[in-house]
Amino acid sequence: MRIKSIQLSWFRGAADSIALVPNCKSMVVYGNNGSGKSCFVDAIEFVLEDGRIKHLAHEYSGRKQEKAVANTHIPKDRKAELSIKFKDDSELKIEIAKDGSHTSSGAKAVAMPTWEYRRTVLRQHEVAEFIQSTKGDKYSALLPLLGLHSMELAAENLRQVAKSVEEESQLSATRGKLKKVAATRKETFGADSDEQVFEKVEDLHVKYCADKAGTIDAVTRCKELKPAIDARIAKSSADQRRHVALRDAAALDLTSHIDAVRTASGKLAGAAESLITEKLEVLRSTAVFAKKLMDEKEVICPACGRAISVHDFQGHVAAEQERLHGIINTFDTWKAAIGTLCTTVRSLQSTFGKPDLESWRDELSKGTVARYFAYLDELDTEALRACCQEQDLKALQEKLQPLIDAANSSSKDAPPDAQQLSVDKQTADVTRDVMEAKDLAVAAKRAETLVAFINSLEQGTRHEIRAQAENVIGDISVEIQAMWAILHPDEAIEDVRLCLPNGADKAIDIGLKFYGVDQDSPRLTLSEGYRNGLGLCIFLAM
Repeated sequence: MRIKSIQLSWFRGAADSIALVPNCKSMVVYGNNGSGKSCFVDAIEFVLEDGRIKHLAHEYSGRKQEKAVANTHIPKDRKAELSIKFKDDSELKIEIAKDGSHTSSGAKAVAMPTWEYRRTVLRQHEVAEFIQSTKGDKYSALLPLLGLHSMELAAENLRQVAKSVEEESQLSATRGKLKKVAATRKETFGADSDEQVFEKVEDLHVKYCADKAGTIDAVTRCKELKPAIDARIAKSSADQRRHVALRDAAALDLTSHIDAVRTASGKLAGAAESLITEKLEVLRSTAVFAKKLMDEKEVICPACGRAISVHDFQGHVAAEQERLHGIINTFDTWKAAIGTLCTTVRSLQSTFGKPDLESWRDELSKGTVARYFAYLDELDTEALRACCQEQDLKALQEKLQPLIDAANSSSKDAPPDAQQLSVDKQTADVTRDVMEAKDLAVAAKRAETLVAFINSLEQGTRHEIRAQAENVIGDISVEIQAMWAILHPDEAIEDVRLCLPNGADKAIDIGLKFYGVDQDSPRLTLSEGYRNGLGLCIFLAM
């Protein structure tokens, strides 16, 4: 639907009623600076953006831009008004109150607020921004004009669905857990097959669960083994219980967990963002807050105090999450590594706190490790989880590893019965983890298959977008060259065209020849005025 006329009254620079009547597909409006040319574009944007004008969005314009929309000399008994008449002679009328709120009437069939801003309005600064923007930003700007926006939305939705499947299935964490179980299994059972591992479980079940000889399911056997072995340990001698507890402490791999936190911290520190951990924590809280604003229209920005539409606010949060997606994965890995480390420290506290080790602790407390036990007892794992810095990792390494080493050293002379109890307990625990990991592996494989399928759908959609875009861009490039020739006849710039770079999705750029030499971008050779003229040709060709 074409616009037949735009009429303004006390809107922006317009005081007395003034009209603009376009009588052709494209037109140029010229006049002195401050003569009110932009007011007509402001009026169109006001309608398209439901009462918002982007370049007026600052703290001085008021919550509803009431200090900027109405003419500064509007009489007390008048309202700012605008009307837009369409080719079918229907008319949309807008009245703007003193507080910036507005009412509309007429032209319902046209549904102008549903029009896309980028297909309707082009401002001078947007021309310059387009030419100088990245090829990814050009792609985003031109896609609606190419008529492929809905397909891009479909591709993007598929990508988001794949991400959601990964997050909901906790695929990354599951892979990490499976990797850890595989390493523990290899250390405990070597290259034994599943059948050989299950035979060992069966032997242990016969040894410790004679009263449950009818159990044939391997998973159930693993579940029955733990309480049975714990009961056997509880009935053993004090010396045996002590050595089993020492072996439990010695088996804790504190060093590898500290190294995992250090590795994740290094990757996080390598992110090209300052205060990245703080930003990610705030972003997560903000994302939760944004989801609760569905019924609100505006939110006051805590940074500048101005009102922002909830849609824009949620979009900004989503954009930040998308921009930091790779860093967020690293952040999650870092938090998970800290969580595992804290769990290990709590296990150490629990084990060394057992009455069975009280005499052993008393013996060691006469030596140099007395202060290490005090450090362990006072350690707040929740505080460590909230803030784990390099100095904390050094302290854990320096003060807790000697305790684990001491437990390992003291448990080497354990009685054979105690050693066997400890070995059987570890075997049962690792076998249980291996059994549970089989179900985890199936779930992970199912999630990976689903993610791969969704990704293939996204890639198929993007291939279709590229094929259609190439066809449309080929036609449009002819128009661009024709318009450029009108603006700049007989000049050494030729073959101006849009192009899709090879090997890159979501990218469009501008190619040309400058004095017969192919150029990948107009930014290499064209002056600012030429670049702006080129942007205008592209917009009009669309």
